[in-house]
Parts: sequence; structure tokens; C-alpha cells
Amino acid sequence: MPQFTRASLERLREAIDMVALVSERTELRRVGSRWMGLCPFHDERTPSFSVNAEDKLYHCFGCGASGDAIRFVEEIEGLDFVAAVEALAERFGVQLEREAVGAGEDAQTRRRQRLFELLARAAAFYARVLWESEDATEARRYLAARGLREEVLRSFRVGFAPPAWDRLARAAAAQGFSADELIAAGLCTRSQRGLYDRFRGRITFPICDRRGRVLGFGARRMGTGEGPKYLNSPESELFRKGRVLFGADRARAAAAKRGRVIVVEGYTDVLALHQVGLQETVAVMGTALGEEQFRELERLAPRIVLALDPDRAGLAAMERAGELAERLGLELRVAQLPAGKDPADVVQELGGEAVEQAISSATPLLEYQVSRVLADADLEDPHARDTALEETLRLIAGTDAGIHRQQQLVRRVADELDVPVEWLSARLREHVGGDRRRRRAGAGDHATPDPALIISDPYAPEREFLVAALAAGEAGVSALRRAREELFASPLWRRVRRVLASDPQDPLPAAERDGEATARAVSELISKAHERGGADSGELEAQLMQLELRHVERQLPRALRERRLQEHAELVRRRQELLRQIDQTLGSSEP
Repeated sequence: MPQFTRASLERLREAIDMVALVSERTELRRVGSRWMGLCPFHDERTPSFSVNAEDKLYHCFGCGASGDAIRFVEEIEGLDFVAAVEALAERFGVQLEREAVGAGEDAQTRRRQRLFELLARAAAFYARVLWESEDATEARRYLAARGLREEVLRSFRVGFAPPAWDRLARAAAAQGFSADELIAAGLCTRSQRGLYDRFRGRITFPICDRRGRVLGFGARRMGTGEGPKYLNSPESELFRKGRVLFGADRARAAAAKRGRVIVVEGYTDVLALHQVGLQETVAVMGTALGEEQFRELERLAPRIVLALDPDRAGLAAMERAGELAERLGLELRVAQLPAGKDPADVVQELGGEAVEQAISSATPLLEYQVSRVLADADLEDPHARDTALEETLRLIAGTDAGIHRQQQLVRRVADELDVPVEWLSARLREHVGGDRRRRRAGAGDHATPDPALIISDPYAPEREFLVAALAAGEAGVSALRRAREELFASPLWRRVRRVLASDPQDPLPAAERDGEATARAVSELISKAHERGGADSGELEAQLMQLELRHVERQLPRALRERRLQEHAELVRRRQELLRQIDQTLGSSEP
């Protein structure tokens, strides 16, 4: 693929207004030399997304997303490098230049462009047949009976392949496309009788890449004709079934905005949900979700809601999806639709609100799986009860569910199967001790929790003092510099105090140099200080004394244990003195 010249890329980078670009996706406000806002790549309530306007870079202290303007457009729009550069050049009015390429590479580029043009023309041809030909009368009736309006059908370029053997082949040949190109695009097949159309007498659904370029087609048979009910384009140099998601090009903006992507099985399910406003919906090519498709979903949104049929194949696909989502760090939930109904059916029979309700109340995959096992078990049959018990224990032990979530599920299983909670908890520990630890060891799982999350509650007074200091202006700067490091039991808040005291007006650059945890904590404190909007100097002094009081109370047991009695007595006196001072300070600050 031809590359852009270095000079034109430099012109583009100079022309980009990073704040204006990012502001199209999230509201930013200036904090010192940086701009901050809610991250457009993950769902959050506290702003942790930072933009460096001078260097034209972004970084999220919450999810770790970072890069330059080109990377931002690649991720937020789901585009490749070339498409992102072209989009930015158009946005900021920059003329791009390309490097000279060899004859072979140029020929390959021209061939791909020809195939994309051929597929786009095929989609237009099929769409024209659907709306203008008598051959498509039954197809139009079927789509209308499914509750799909013309507007959404035209938007997705839905069409109809006529039943004749070579209508498309003859039309494409008349426009200068060769038989080899028709075969390479997956539109035609060669036989002893000559070239014939792959899709005949079928409703066609164009399958596109993230830029909206047609890669191939999914096609539904009408009536009881020959061949499978659904027929896809064959694997080709453009079309890879395991990589694509139907509707991803139309869903990416809505998915980025809502922080979720809805996954269904059928083409008409996608159309029906888009029609009622759930435009973050895509479909898989079959039931199974592969890793490459999960990577595509990850680019769309961090939260995935499955709305698959709860049959044997669907449940197996969900379990495999759960393993992939856990490995990739994605949030996976399952929408519970009425039994035997796909999303398009629910929209048609119960309305879009019913689907929206099911999506909004989607449960985590583990809870859904446990519910299904319990619902499907014959609880009057002892053998079925034992089987359900073992299956639910396997599910609970096989995930990284937290202790509270595990306990909640154990209590539910114990209630449903009428077994003692203590006995069931012991059985769970057996499963966890064997299967789960082996799984972690095999995966090399040595991950540690985020330090900011570990210390947020035990060291809340330290955090609250830092928030108040940031909100108190010059009085806060003075308090920060008087707060000795030993007053902070948390290593993280100790480092944060040092950063804030050194540069309280613009602490983010120093925080970033100190490390990810420090930068994320400083970002959170700045946001909370803005929300607070000010701090009383008396209250701030009381908080500082409370930190010293906590420091004294930490020293008391050690002094007594080591029989340093004089020091212990001095600490007791200091403790009483601090308590009186805190009472006086808080009393004098009351209105």
C-alpha cells in the first residue's frame, strides 16, 4: 500500500487542533497546561482523560488509552492508519502526498481498488433489483412482514439477487470487469457451462469493513429453493468470515458514545434494532465468536451485550465468549429475551422498548449461566440436582469473580438445590483450589490490583485532605508543604502529596513522570477538587491535625510493645493535645 510522504504527515500534524478534535467526542476543560474530560474509550464518572494540546497527545489514567491524533481517530472511528490519515486531512484541509511505489505494489493496489469498486457496484445492482424488479416481490413482502422499513433497508443497502444464472455476471462484464475479478470478489463461480452468479434468488446483505467498503455478502434464500438457508461470500483476499461483524461500520459511532456494543446473530436482528434506535448493534457471522471478532468488538466499546439464542449452540458460544472476554479484560453481559424469540421478533411483537429493557438489564455472563443451569435442571431428580450442583460450582470456580459475588451465587445455588451454604462453600473451595489455581498458573497470572483501588477506603482521610488542599488555593499550598511525609501511611498518597506540593498549579506532568498510579490518582483528586469548589481554612487545618493524630495512634501500639514507656506517655499527651486542638478548630469554624 502506498505510504504518505513524511513532509505531508508533518504538515497534517501541525494543522491538527487536538483539543478541537477530541472535544467532538468528549467535553474538555483546562487544568493547568492540560485539558481534561471523561474518557471517550470507556465508561467513567470521574474525568481521567488528559489532552496535551502542545504535544498533541492524549492519555487516559483510567483505561490506559494513549497516543496522538492519528491513533485517536483510528480507535474512536475504528479506522486503519491510511483511513485515519485521510479523514484528518479532510477535516483540517491538508493536501496529502504519497511516496512513489514499485510496479508490483502499484498493481496490487489497483487490483484491490477494482475489487472494492466491483463489490460496491454489485451491492448497488442488488439494491436496485430489490426495489424495481418483479422478481423481488416475494422478498419485499418478507422484509415488510419482518417489520423492516424501507429507510433502514436502503441505509444498509439490502438487495435481492435475481434468480437468473448470470444476471450479475453479464452486467459486470458490460461495465468492463473480468471473469477473474468476479471470481476473486466471490460474486461468481466457474463451471463447465461457463460463469454463473454465486447468489441467485436470495436477499443480499452487504458485509462491510469499518470504512464502509463492501467486502462480501450474506444472502438469505427465499422459499424452499436450493442450497442452504444462508449463504455467505467465500473466503477471499478481501473477505475473512472470522474477522468481520455485520453492521460494524454503522455501529461504531453509537457504540463509542454509549460505551457498549450489542451482539446478535441475524442480519435482520441488526436492522430491527437499528430501526428502533439501538444503533450500536452488530451481528456475528454464525454463532461462534472468535478472537479476531472479539478484537473488533473491543475496538467498538469496552462493554459487550450478547443477545444470542439460548439454544445449545448459543450457550456454548457464550461460554467461549466469556473466556475470551475475561482474557481481554472486556465486560460481557447477556440480555435475556423471551424464549424462542430473536431480537427482530421481540421488536415486532413487543416494541423497541422491550428490547431496550432487556439490553439495559442484561446480567453478567456468570450469573446468566448459573441461572440457566438451575432453570434447566429437574430439581425432583437427585441425579439432575447433583449434575446441576457440579456444573454451577465449575462455572463459579472457573472465573475471576470476586468473593462477594461468589458468596451471593453460592447462597442462590444453596437455596435452589436445598443444600447447606457451608457445605457448598467448602465444595467451591475444593474446585477453586484445584481447577482455578492450575488455570492461573498455566496462564502466568501474576496481576496485582490497582493500588489506587486498594487504598481508597483505608486511607480516605489522606485522600480527603489532598482534595481539600487542592480546593483551598494558597492556604492549601501552605498546608501541603507543612504536611510531613510520615503523616501519610499510604505510599501512593505520600508520592501524590510530594507532587502536589512541588507544583500545585500544574501537577499532571510531574505526576506522569512519577508513574501511572500517581498520574491516575492526581487526575481523580483534581476532578474532585473542582466538584468541591472550595475549602474552609479551619476545616483544612483540622484535617491536617487529624492526619497527625492518626500518625500518633499508629505509633502508640509499637511504643508499648517495645516497652518504650516514656515515648508512649509523650505520645498519649500529644494525642490528647491534638484532640483538643481539632475540637477548637472545628468549633471556631462553625457558622
